[in-house]
Parts: sequence; structure tokens; C-alpha cells
Amino acid sequence: MATVYWRRLILRGFGCFHDEFAIDLHTNSLLVLPNESGKSTLVAGLAAIIFGLPASSDPTKFGQARYRNWDDPPRFDGELYFAVDQQEYHLTRDFATHKVTLRQQKNGQWAEIEKASGVDNPNASRPFLGYRQMLQELFGVASLDLFLSTFCLTQPLPSPNDLDAAVQGLLAGAGGGRAADVAGRLENQLREITRHYGRPLGRSRGGNKDRQLEEIQAEIVYLEWQITAGQTSVAELQEVQARLVELRREHEQVEKELETKAGVLQAWTRWRTQQERYDRAFQQQARVEKSLRRARDLEREGESLRQQLADYAVFEAAGHDWGARLERLVEQERELERLQQEQERLKQELEQLEKEQAKKLAERQARTQELAAALRQARAQHDALIAGAAAYEEAQADYEQRFGALTVEPATLLRAVESYIQTGGASSRRQAASKRQRTVAWASRFLGVLLAIVSYLGWGRQAGAVGWGVSLALLALGWGLPWLLQGRGEPAPVQDPVLGTLATLEPAELEQAKQLLERLVQCAHTRPTAEALAESSSRLAKAEATQAGWLDNMGELQETEASARKRVEEQLTSTNRQIKALREQLEQAKLLLAEQGEGVTSWKDLRQRYAAYQQLQRQLDGLAQEQAGIWHAHQVTDLADLERLALQVGNDLATIRLAWQTLIDENPGLPPIDTSQQPDELHSWYRQLEAEVAGLRRQIEALQGEEQNLLRRQAQLEGQEPINIAVAENRLQELRQEEKRLQLEVEALGLAYRELEAARVEYAATHRERLAEQASHYFGSITGQAERKVELDADFAVSLRGEAGQTIHPVQLSQGAQDQLYLSLRLAIADLLAEAVRLPLILDDPFVNCDSERLERIRQTLTTTVAEGRQVWLLTHTQSFADWVN
Repeated sequence: MATVYWRRLILRGFGCFHDEFAIDLHTNSLLVLPNESGKSTLVAGLAAIIFGLPASSDPTKFGQARYRNWDDPPRFDGELYFAVDQQEYHLTRDFATHKVTLRQQKNGQWAEIEKASGVDNPNASRPFLGYRQMLQELFGVASLDLFLSTFCLTQPLPSPNDLDAAVQGLLAGAGGGRAADVAGRLENQLREITRHYGRPLGRSRGGNKDRQLEEIQAEIVYLEWQITAGQTSVAELQEVQARLVELRREHEQVEKELETKAGVLQAWTRWRTQQERYDRAFQQQARVEKSLRRARDLEREGESLRQQLADYAVFEAAGHDWGARLERLVEQERELERLQQEQERLKQELEQLEKEQAKKLAERQARTQELAAALRQARAQHDALIAGAAAYEEAQADYEQRFGALTVEPATLLRAVESYIQTGGASSRRQAASKRQRTVAWASRFLGVLLAIVSYLGWGRQAGAVGWGVSLALLALGWGLPWLLQGRGEPAPVQDPVLGTLATLEPAELEQAKQLLERLVQCAHTRPTAEALAESSSRLAKAEATQAGWLDNMGELQETEASARKRVEEQLTSTNRQIKALREQLEQAKLLLAEQGEGVTSWKDLRQRYAAYQQLQRQLDGLAQEQAGIWHAHQVTDLADLERLALQVGNDLATIRLAWQTLIDENPGLPPIDTSQQPDELHSWYRQLEAEVAGLRRQIEALQGEEQNLLRRQAQLEGQEPINIAVAENRLQELRQEEKRLQLEVEALGLAYRELEAARVEYAATHRERLAEQASHYFGSITGQAERKVELDADFAVSLRGEAGQTIHPVQLSQGAQDQLYLSLRLAIADLLAEAVRLPLILDDPFVNCDSERLERIRQTLTTTVAEGRQVWLLTHTQSFADWVN
């Protein structure tokens, strides 16, 4: 059994590898690289070197559009050094032209294997058989899909429900060993004998080209025609000759058309390359032109900003923190305004205090006068009461002295004196008696009326006439009593002490007595009471206390007002000092700025100017940063370099366009440069061109076949003697015997092929058992569950048989267990397919769903079982696999 070892892999312009990338696979069995660093690209590059890279324009498929480096480097090829047992080989492939060269080492020298060197286009309708046979001989696998689905394990792993169709086919072919070779040879023998080889093989289709049997049958028909037709007529010969001329002319036209379209087809790859180069160059030119326009705009904007900054030269002075300085000056200016406002407020407050104090002083003076007037009034009233009391006491003393013996009121005595003076002595007494009588008479009458009314109302109404009589009697008694009591002469003189006293006085004394009595009566009316005197004394004391309290309070108020005014005056003085100091500082700052050529009307305005200066400076810095970004993006240092780069990019674009247009001019039929076709349309055009070329080639083959037949016919018609019927019949008999022999051989070969296929089917069943047994071995080793067995049905559907005999479908397993089952199947398949050739295993990060325990079992399985006779190449992004190399 031959064992294959990968030695060294070299890639140029492939995928992410712009320049040459080389790796020694025999010394780097473990390659730890981060994601997106090219691990899968290495696997694809190795497969592309061996099996070719189709010229596909679909970047989603395995082809040149997907793996050609975007920067279009000058080389797009690869090399693979490998060994089969002790024999060293070197394989090179140009991916663009599909040219392969296979060499082997002999005596220390590399010798080319000519039968396996040439153009191997994976899309060609006719494969390079010599190279494909050499692949089958060296690797035991001539199919890319079979190689990738068998010996390359990538992540994510496919579902283990079904095996790949190519793997199933290879397994059904008994591992690609002798039975498959015998079946192939039988089929090839049938293909060489007859074009209808499908029927004896049990198929519905066959070939398109006549083989030995069909050629003999055609010759038999021709001989039969010769024998029956005899000598061909001259007209038929002319017809054949005319047809030959027409065929040659048609053949030349088709050849020219084929040459043109084939040249276009061959130039298509270069056309696509030029298109991609042009698109990249055009995009680069667009980016550079856009950056150049922006850089020029930035230059103009920067110059404008610098011109504007010239108006702010004062802020360019070094050693000044203008922001803090102006902020301090503006704050001082704001403080000055506040102090000036405070000064004005204090002035107003002082003026208001003066007005209020003047007003209050007037009010207090008025109140003082009011209280003084009230005190004077209270004192005058009290003095008047005291004087009235003293006058009464004096008059009373005089009265007591002169009339103390009389027990009569002064007022009564005064009336008596006045009456005595007016009437004199007797007349006055008579008048007094008469007056008394009249008074008694009216009182008696009034009493009689009252008694009559009371008597009647009390009981007279009920008593009737008696009541009326009593009432009338009482009334008559009241009216008559005064008359009964009145005497017929003068009454007896009454002895009155007052009149007796008055009778003793002279008229002058009576007048003096009258005046005394009048003064006493008057003083008695005006004499104050004790309550009035007490109240007057209280009012006087209250008025005196009120005036004293008011005078004391007025002193305190005056002191408070003086203190408040003094406080305001002191604040105003302090504010004035602060204003003066701030003004001096601001004036000094203005003088300093004036020396630098900057006039100041307002520090706020100057700060706004500084803010505008800072804004311009920030804009200028932003422009500088954006310019630096443009320089960095295009690897230039200034605008001149960027302009030179734009010129260079434009020249490169023009050169690429010229080369592209030259290619189109040299190969009419290629799409023009300014085509509006989409990628799908271009792909369809390419496929249509391929179909046209294939059709033209078939047409040429058909014309050549027809021409050969006509030439043979012409040769028969020209200058040949008439056919010998006897010889022709003998030849016909020989041909018929040969036909019968070939038919018997076809039947025998078909029977042998069918019997062999039946044996292969039977063998495949046994092969599935071996595959299931080997997969169960690996699955138990990896998972530690040896009781679970892998089973494959006739359609190679995968399942597990549990310890209790139950069927376990892969979908019932976890994702990690599914990956381990698929890994076990792939290892088993690789073992069974290695009966003739043992290929290396390539593992591209397939263990992402495994835990640490199963990873250790996988490592042990790979190192102790798989890798004993097989090279294993592990690519991973996980550093924890680094110890697997041992």
C-alpha cells in the first residue's frame, strides 16, 4: 500500500496571499493561526493545485473569481512537493492558464513526466486523461469533490445523516481497487467495439461515435450498395465533387469562425482580468481624485482661515493665557458694572434715607408738638378743676359764715332771696300761700279723678249703679275738698326762719347775699367731683408719661437712623474705593493692549473676538487633521505628492484601459469596455460563447466526417475499375462473420460486466459492514461509549444502535456528538479507501463543538491509531491544540 506525504506547499496570488507564501507541511503538522488568517485558504490552495481551479466568475463557488487575490498580482499559481512512499514528486499549476507540470526525482534530479504535463482545465469537455490517470495512480482519487468530502474535515462539519454521493460511489466501487479497474476495462473494451455499449451494460445510453461494430456494419452496407449499384454514374461523381467543393468552403468558413470564437474564449480570462484591474484602478482614481479635490478645498479653506487669523495677531503673542486673562478681565468688568450698580443703589438708598429721616423728623416734631399741646390741655383742665374746687370751698366758707344757722340749701335760699327782693316781705308771703293753695287744689282734684277712675275700673262696672255712684262721689270729693279746707279770712302768719332772717337784712345786704348765693350755686355747679379730679390727675400723669416716653423713643430712633445712614455711607465709601481700583486695573490692561495695537471698547467684545479666534484656530486644526488623514490614507506628505499620485493613478488607468482596448481590438467579439452588462449577463455570454465554440467544433467534426466519406466515394468513382462482385461478396461474407464475432464479444463483455457489478453490489454490502465496524470503533474510542454501534443501510443512511438495541438517529444526538459521529465515519472511510493509497488527513478546525474530555480522546485516537501510517495536518485557531504536535 502506497502512502502519500505532503512535503511543501507554495501559493502565489491565491486568496489572501498576495505574494509568495510557503509552508513545510511535513514539519508543520499543526498550524495554529487566528481566524481570517488563511487556514481554509491553504486547504483550498492545496486542492486547487491538485485538481485545478475552474475559471468561474461566481465568487460564491470554488473557482478563480473566489480565490484570485483582489490586488491582481503578477503571478497566480501554486506548487506542491509530495512523496509517494520513497518517491518524491513536484507538481506546479498556473491557475489562470490551467497549465500543470508534474515532475519526479530521479538520481537527485527532477525529471518531467510528459504524459501528465500539459493543460488540465477542470471545465473542459474532454479532461486531460494522462494527468487524471496519474492522479488516480498516485492518490487513488481523481475527483476534487471526493477528495474534499473524504480526506478534508472542515468546520462546520456536515450532517452525518447521509454520506456524500461521491463517497458512496467510491465505496460501492469496492474502494477503487481491482474490481473497479476490471469493470472499467470491460466498459472500455465495449466502448472500443460499439457505440451502443449502454445496452449490454444495462444502461439506456451509449456513445456518439461509431466504433468497430458500427464501422463494419457501415462497410457491409457500403459493399451491399456497391454490389447492387455497380458502377457509379458520372453525374454522381460530379455531384460528389461539387459537394466536396462546397464542404471545403463551408469547412474553411467554420474553421475561421471557430478560430475567432476560440480566440475570444481564450482571451476571456484576460478580458476579465483587465476588467478587474480597470475597475480597481478606476475606483482608486476616484478615491484619489475625491481626496485631491477635498485636499485642494482644505488648502483654500486653510488659507482663508489664516488670512482671517491675521486680524487676531494680538492673540498670537506667546506666554499669555488669553482665555484665563480675558475671562479675568471680563469678570473684573462685570464686577465693575456690579459695583457701579451697587454705588448707584447706595446713593439712592442714602438719598431715600435722608428723605425718610426728614419726613420722620417732621412727623416726630409734629407728634412732639401734639403731645405738648395735649399735656398743656390736660394741665389746664386739671388746673381749672383745682381752681373750681378752691372757689367752691371759698364760697362755701362765706355761706357758712353768714347763713350757717339756716338749714336750707343755697339754691333754695337764693330763690327765696330773689323772691323776697322782688316782692318785698308780705306780698311775697301771700303769693307764696296762694301758690300753695293752688297747688293743693290741683293735687286734690287730680287725686279725686284718679280715685274715681280706679274705683270704676276696679269694681264699679260690675256693681252697676252703685259703682257709678261711688266713682262720682270720689270725684266730687276730690273737687270739693280744697274748698272745704280753705278758710274764709287770711291764714295765720307762719313763722319762717329764712324769711325772718331775710327780714332783718337791708336791701344792700340782700343784694350781697344774693351775689354770694349766686356765686355759691354757680361754684356748686362747676365744682369738680373727686372722680373728676382723680381722672384729671390720671390724664395729666399719662400725658406727662407719654411725652417723656416719646422723647426717649425719639432719641433712640435718631440714633438708629444715624447708625443706618453711617452704614450706608461706609458701604458707599468702600464701593467707591473698589470701583476706583478696578477702573485703574482695567485702564492699565487697556493701555497694555493699546501698546500691542489692540483697542478695547469692551472686554466682553474682546473676549468674543478671542472666542472667534479660537474657533478659527480650531477650524484650522481640524483642516490640518483632515489633511493629515488624507496624506496618511494615500501615503503622501503634501498636496504636491497627492497631485503626482493622482497623475500617476490616471496614467495607470489609461495604460490599463489601453491594454484592455488592445485586447478587445485583437479579439473581436469580446464585450466592449463601456459595457453595461451585469456580471450575470457576462457569465451567460461566456457560457453561450463556450456553447458556440463547442457547437462549431462538432460542426467541423461532422463536416470532416462527411468530407472523408465523400473522398472515399470520390476515390471509388474516379479511375477505379468496376467492382469485382465475387471479391466483394467474399469480403462481405468476412465482414458479416466479423460482425457476428463482435456481437458475441459484446454480449460476453456485457454479461461479464453485469456479473461483476452484481459481485460488486454484494461486496458493497460487506464493505458497509466493514465501514460500520470501523466507524463504531472510532466512535467508541472518541466518545468513550463503546456500547453504541454505527449502522449503514443499503442507501448508506447512518444510524446508531444503543446498548438496549434501540435505534438512535443522528438528529437525536447533540451537535458535539453529531460532529464526533461524522468524524468517526470520515476516519473509517479514509481507512477503507486506503487499500491502494493512503492519503493524508487534513483537519481544518473541526472540533469546535467538543468538550475537553472528548478532545483528549480524539487526540489519542489521531496520534495512536490514525497517524501511525498516515500524515495528519491540523489547522486551528485555538492555542490549546499546540501540544498535539507531540
